[in-house]
Amino acid sequence: MGKVSCLCIAVVFVYLVASVFAKESTDSDTNVVAYWSDYDPPANDWDLAKVGVACSSKLEDMPLEWRSQYEWTGFCAEHGPQNLDGCGRCVLVTNTKNGKQVKLRIVDTCGVGGLVMDLRPFNEIDDGTGHLVGHHIVDYEIVDCDTESTDSDTNVVAYWSDYDPPANDWDLAKVGVACSSQLEGMTLEWRSQYDWTGFCGEHGPQNLDACGRCILVTNTKNGKQVKLRIVDTCGLNGLVMDLRPFDEIDDGTGHINGHHVVDYEFVECGDTSTTRFISMKMPN
Repeated sequence: MGKVSCLCIAVVFVYLVASVFAKESTDSDTNVVAYWSDYDPPANDWDLAKVGVACSSKLEDMPLEWRSQYEWTGFCAEHGPQNLDGCGRCVLVTNTKNGKQVKLRIVDTCGVGGLVMDLRPFNEIDDGTGHLVGHHIVDYEIVDCDTESTDSDTNVVAYWSDYDPPANDWDLAKVGVACSSQLEGMTLEWRSQYDWTGFCGEHGPQNLDACGRCILVTNTKNGKQVKLRIVDTCGLNGLVMDLRPFDEIDDGTGHINGHHVVDYEFVECGDTSTTRFISMKMPN
């Protein structure tokens, strides 16, 4: 009988130890504080070193496609990879108040015992109180990053639109493009660096996630190229270029057909750095 009791105690002990280690090694947690930081990857060309994140050296060789696949976050929560071991991993974040989710790429460390999300995804899952209190309460889970997507395509239809940025003072709101709110803080130098386009191609960032990105467009008939800034969405499964660059790569048939057939590829913009801000209102 005594031996049985010892055996039972041993089994219980092993179970408890295993439970502790299982809890410590989990890659998820609930009710964690998520602050925001103005990493602003589009304005910084998705350049980790330019933004100055902790993972920049570790991830310096990753291509633009990889760096821009997901919005960015700093990670310093209790459960999951710690410090630089988290660099490049993906985390699914859920606002506990409204259930909104976003998948983020870990590119930075922090010291707040939770997450420091880029402002754009912070706003994406906002329940209306995020900026008031300076944070969200979230659940998170470290998840696999999907690496299947590509940021280029061939034989895509490119229509034209008369955005005419110079006549509109390169003012996004005046033209009424979909990205005007996303990019409202950008300088005139930044807004006028490249001609504009709407983007709704099948491959690459979708909808407002493409705002501010740069795209190299090649006319398949004559090989002429132009680099454009994405400032608008569309619904044509291709591009809607401003008339000026549309004419710049014209092969003589663009206006007759009403479109070009182009190849496109997302590329570095080469923008100058912008200032970052970080929210640090502590939870009550």
